[in-house]
Amino acid sequence: MGLISQTVFNGGRNVIGVIPKALMAREITGITVGEEKTVIDMHHRKAEMGSYADAFIALPGGYGTLEELFEVIIWAQLGIHSKPIGLLNVDGYYNSLLSFIDKVLEEGFINLAARQIIISSSNAKELIEKKYSSHSSPKIPSLDTLIDLNLPAAMDDNVEHSTVSDTHP
Repeated sequence: MGLISQTVFNGGRNVIGVIPKALMAREITGITVGEEKTVIDMHHRKAEMGSYADAFIALPGGYGTLEELFEVIIWAQLGIHSKPIGLLNVDGYYNSLLSFIDKVLEEGFINLAARQIIISSSNAKELIEKKYSSHSSPKIPSLDTLIDLNLPAAMDDNVEHSTVSDTHP
């Protein structure tokens, strides 16, 4: 997330990094930007990030990304928040996950409303436009700024992608 944070910060927007104290030495490398908040554990990290978020966008990632993604999905399903949740499905990265979720719906473990919590696109601009059309949160217009920031290659189609850690501010 360091590359994205730097790009957003360079675009004149606020960046807030939230990291558990135990991970600081291992996860913070190089120059950080914006405000850094230290919390006691991962549960507090997610709660803190959720309180600042206008929406949630999952980029390709590992177990941590999936765990955080499913937590915000569950929060939405339980009515804890109504913020949009999107998957940036770069090069079909999330196709298998989306198929699995469709299977969960088909088998009756979730209803259609729960399935519709997640929106996805392979293109960042289209994903944000889908968020506008599917949610009425008054905070969503701030996401429009992402379209104008010329986000790095990790946000564009047809570009070789690199992995960035999701714990860097």
